[in-house]
Amino acid sequence: MLVLKRSWDVPDGTRLTGADLAGRRILGAPLRSLAAANVVSESATRSAGRVVRVAAGRVAKTTVTPLGSAWETLPAGLLVRDLAAEARALDALPPRLVRPRVAAELVRAVEVAGVRDVGYHPGAQRLEAVIADAAGTTAVVSADYSPHRPAALDALAGALAAGPRMLTGTVRKERGGLVIDPFAVQTADGIVVPDLAPGEGTAALAAPPPATTDPLSRALDEALAACAEAAHRGLLRTTPGLRERIVRAGKDLDRAGLRAAAGTVAALAAALAADDPHRTASTWADAHIRLLATAELR
Repeated sequence: MLVLKRSWDVPDGTRLTGADLAGRRILGAPLRSLAAANVVSESATRSAGRVVRVAAGRVAKTTVTPLGSAWETLPAGLLVRDLAAEARALDALPPRLVRPRVAAELVRAVEVAGVRDVGYHPGAQRLEAVIADAAGTTAVVSADYSPHRPAALDALAGALAAGPRMLTGTVRKERGGLVIDPFAVQTADGIVVPDLAPGEGTAALAAPPPATTDPLSRALDEALAACAEAAHRGLLRTTPGLRERIVRAGKDLDRAGLRAAAGTVAALAAALAADDPHRTASTWADAHIRLLATAELR
């Protein structure tokens, strides 16, 4: 998997959306076409981080052609037909904090056998859908609203309702399940790229099903949020209320059986009550790294 990067200067006071950029040309083709195409080049080079550069030249040629069924011929490492097998493959990876930094490491093309629940969470401004593979194993497709792509959630909801065959995106493990940040969706009518969709995002989206959160995920979420707030406020400026919240988070983790994580959070709570900046910073890093790794491997 490779990444082609391109940037444009944006004048002060101006905001460009994905739809505004869809007509800009890259490799001789509009971005909207390139995002749903095959690119074959004789002048491409790549970095160790998997960023590709395509040089313009009169001798070497670069062609951009419609995507067709190319996703279906991707190798097994990139094409996911079995979500359970993909989950096991992700479980076998080291934590993200210590993996090599490569672009698009976990981008996959995922075959979709069915779409189940689709709903919009207005508080989080997030659209989520449950998809299933042929064996019935599920994953959550999750996309957040952004003013730089105002119609993206409308376009994604429409594509998911149209009976998608495949979709591409970044796949990750989160709270014990698979979550996909979608890039494009293939339907019977072609490829939908939500980030480039025109519109203002005014469609009425269905409400989500009732949320269910298990105690383990709830304890991890609260501990991560409390640690993040401590860093946001400043470790030397935490309030008594926040310190008590961190103490409670550590106790909740212990009750959930995550005793190593609970110990690091308890150590952070003790350090915050003392007057030792170096110890406070060190214990915060220990706790946050432990919580991030635990949440990823959950």
